[in-house]
Amino acid sequence: MARTSKFLLVLAALAVQAGVVLLCYRAFTAPGRTTITSIAPTVTQLEKLSELATLKVHVVDVLSAQDSNFWGDIKGVWLIKGDALLSVDMREAKISNVNESAKTLLVTLPQPRVIQARVDHERAELYDWQKGWLRSQDVASQIWKDAMRHAQRIVEQTANSAENRRLCRQQTELAIQQMYDFIGWKAEIAWAD
Repeated sequence: MARTSKFLLVLAALAVQAGVVLLCYRAFTAPGRTTITSIAPTVTQLEKLSELATLKVHVVDVLSAQDSNFWGDIKGVWLIKGDALLSVDMREAKISNVNESAKTLLVTLPQPRVIQARVDHERAELYDWQKGWLRSQDVASQIWKDAMRHAQRIVEQTANSAENRRLCRQQTELAIQQMYDFIGWKAEIAWAD
């Protein structure tokens, strides 16, 4: 009988130790009260975007050039193709009217601008080229260069239209608002003059 009571005593001691180990394990591994706080969004988050290009514009136009003098004419007609990106410089963004309890803020952005306007010389097509036999090849080459410079300006001007700037602003607003929605904030967008 003494042997049985000794065995039960050891068994009870082991059970108590196992209970203590289990309680300690649960105490160390159980989640506590986690407090999460959010700091207000900063302009640094926007600056990391640098240039936010939100609109690509494709331009196709017919361009003609002519030079006439006593020695004859030089005429050229090209189908020009090009594209440009409209972008907002996010390094100039300003954040104001931050309301941490309502999680709202105002983001003021600079106006969109054209970047990377280019004529695609690989896809430009020469439709007609006439050079009087008494005209210098140097003059013909200069007309060609002047026409391509003019084509570059056409791409930039077309991309910079009021409608394209409006579309760029609209796409930029959507992108910024979605970025802030993701972290639980509502962003109102204003545009600098």
